[in-house]
Amino acid sequence: GPAFEILGTDLDPVVIDTARGGTYRRWSLRGLDPEQNRHWLKVEAGNVQILPEVRQSVRFKVFNLREPEFPVGFDIIFCRNALIYFCQPVIQEIFDRFHKSLLPTGVLITAGSDPRPREDAPWQLEYRSGVTYYARGRDSGVRLTADEAPQPEVPTEPPAETPVERLRTLAREGRYDEAIAQANAQ
Repeated sequence: GPAFEILGTDLDPVVIDTARGGTYRRWSLRGLDPEQNRHWLKVEAGNVQILPEVRQSVRFKVFNLREPEFPVGFDIIFCRNALIYFCQPVIQEIFDRFHKSLLPTGVLITAGSDPRPREDAPWQLEYRSGVTYYARGRDSGVRLTADEAPQPEVPTEPPAETPVERLRTLAREGRYDEAIAQANAQ
């Protein structure tokens, strides 16, 4: 089998269950050419399926980025389009936890829309093969500067819970009568 292990996480158990199934709509893997990745993927009825020999090296777990302890020992962390939902202090806490989770030569890849770590953070911004990433352990003294790339807007306060999120919270807490009443009121 493959000489790697992958841990996929999400806050939503439904998303984790879907991921465990190993079959995704082609849109979910947009930007990847299944033909070029046929040693990992199989296209079937408009869907893309992860091959069984790859799936055996992948595990999934419900995980909240606000948890104080992160798993450790990673070579690479992909965190794309998640940090945009947090306020600045929480974002920096998450960057600190990512740093502790990576091996000394590990890297972090975020989305272009995600906020950056603070300027004095122990990350080195690197570009290679068209990919921008943060290197953890180079300890070269290179620090990020504000003019290297535009900073996305980051809220200073946590975003308010949307009506849909509120309904989900009520349902997950088993408060169905309140959820129904709130849904009918909208």
